[in-house]
Amino acid sequence: LRAGERYTATLEAEQTDFVRMNRGRVRQPGTVAQRYLYVRLINGARHALHMTKLTGYLAVDAPAVRDVVAGLRSALPELADDPLLLLPATVQSSRDIRSTPLTASAEVVEDVLSAAGDLDLVGIYAAGPVWRGFANSEGQRNWHETTSFNLEWSLYHRADKAVKTTHAGFA
Repeated sequence: LRAGERYTATLEAEQTDFVRMNRGRVRQPGTVAQRYLYVRLINGARHALHMTKLTGYLAVDAPAVRDVVAGLRSALPELADDPLLLLPATVQSSRDIRSTPLTASAEVVEDVLSAAGDLDLVGIYAAGPVWRGFANSEGQRNWHETTSFNLEWSLYHRADKAVKTTHAGFA
């Protein structure tokens, strides 16, 4: 930061496996990995915000974030003061981690399909960690991390005869 500058940074990230099942078979497995960083640069009552995607590799992400800050810095002189800008007066850091290792997604799906046998099972399984973080130039740091799963499924008997349920949790 340069003299007079402040910042906020917010991270939103997840790495989720999901598997779609139909007729008692795996139809569409996949993994979603997303990392978004929101950087707000503040100077006086002027501020600018930029969202960028992160790769998860510091050697790639660090220069990209430096470029974001440089871009925000160059935009600030063009902006009007924000009369509604409200900045925190106190630092209130927190850390909340609720992550426990889950059974591997492939093993869960194999167990579910095995239990279904020859029945017509349709469903989706999603599992993985989610991260949220916040930091600012005043020294505030907030971190939230949780790992969870969700299994939604239906068993079809015939025509419009089916049962549907959901099972979700953290372990």
